[in-house]
Amino acid sequence: MTDPLYDCPSLNPEDLKDFGFLQNLPSIVVGHVLDPQPHESVLDMCAAPGGKTVHIATLMNNKGCVIAIDKTSSRVKKLEDNVNRFGVSNVTCFSFDSTKSCLHQHHKEPLPHAPPFRPETFDKILLDAPCSALGQRPLTKCSLTSKELKSFHVYQRKFISQAVELLKPGGVLVYSTCTFSPDENEKQVAWLLKCYPQMKLIPQVPCVGYSGWSGFGLTEDESRMLQRFGPPQSLSHSSSNLHRKRTIASSQNSTLLKIESQEHVSDACSFDGTEDVTETRDINQLCMDTICFFIAKFIKNC
Repeated sequence: MTDPLYDCPSLNPEDLKDFGFLQNLPSIVVGHVLDPQPHESVLDMCAAPGGKTVHIATLMNNKGCVIAIDKTSSRVKKLEDNVNRFGVSNVTCFSFDSTKSCLHQHHKEPLPHAPPFRPETFDKILLDAPCSALGQRPLTKCSLTSKELKSFHVYQRKFISQAVELLKPGGVLVYSTCTFSPDENEKQVAWLLKCYPQMKLIPQVPCVGYSGWSGFGLTEDESRMLQRFGPPQSLSHSSSNLHRKRTIASSQNSTLLKIESQEHVSDACSFDGTEDVTETRDINQLCMDTICFFIAKFIKNC
């Protein structure tokens, strides 16, 4: 059979490899939440296969410096292939263990611009952490044991500790996972805030997902600064997210993301609190019809 049934283009990654990089909605959102600027130094701690890395480099207009790290050499090869395929020149890739990426006194002097790095090196860091991946779709079965599931949040904290050290004062850390496990999400945020008082949870723009789940060591205000995609915590939680207007504070003003009735999500538009902006598309469907994903954003106090 060779005749297409529909007029829409093929979504086979091989057919699109010369035109674009397929990503799900939250994977695109996380790059915009990081908001990398052309003059900044950015670290992607778990970068392979490179979709978010390429997106970050593109948002920086191929300027500044992006360091992309992954532990496995075969995955770094895939990362480098994607970086080269899309022609971004501000990315340098390394095969390195990000849990050891901060230089300490007992380390030898590193190579220039190579890991391990000196403390307070980066303006922004993306930690798309290794996780239980329970939010991936399709997922017909889970082969992880109970012991393995309980090990991920301990492992993730090694990355978080390095990220806090590597971040400049005033710098931004974005933490994300593709699992719905609160141990790896909300509880991880609560742990970070408790152990690193210099880190502050901040609102996200754009904000199109549900707020974080409640009851896991965070206040209601803190939970509202998180983003979740996938199943809501409850039907009542889903309903409250649908009808509320999600107002996100920024340093300049307040912004509101309007979900348009067309087949796309608009950019965040300025909102002065007087205009009646209505969500004309079912945000529940938008957030649920994707993989499970979690995003938290922090700033390091000066």
